[in-house]
Amino acid sequence: MRFTQHATSIVQYDNIFDAGKFIDLLEAECSEPWGYLSWQRSRVGDAQISDIRTSLGCELAPIGQEDIKIERVKPLADEWKSIWSKIDPLVWEYRNYFELELQDDEGYRVLKYAGGAEYGAHHDHAPVNSRTLSLVAFLKPGIVTGK
Repeated sequence: MRFTQHATSIVQYDNIFDAGKFIDLLEAECSEPWGYLSWQRSRVGDAQISDIRTSLGCELAPIGQEDIKIERVKPLADEWKSIWSKIDPLVWEYRNYFELELQDDEGYRVLKYAGGAEYGAHHDHAPVNSRTLSLVAFLKPGIVTGK
């Protein structure tokens, strides 16, 4: 897969997947009173809630499992698995290209920045967060990014 390299280790892939019904299914599940997934206030490096990060996050690990028993969740899980199947090979391509040997995997989460939510200036790799690789994917076309 071809990518555009903007700076050392900063690359951009375009048109990798179509989010399809994923966003609507995710929002519906997160709205369920006892939903399989939920929106939680995003946290900063040492798992603290801070005004520097005002987005909401939804961890996707539960819908990556093979043994989902709740019927209403299965279409959402299928959509996520379809998206993941297109992202994961690119993560491995990136890791191989830049010779990254990673020890941990935080998994995937969807972040929602609505109504002025933001993530102020920060580092993804710091003493309280040993993140080496970060991935950003825009699920809706025409997203206007901040600074």
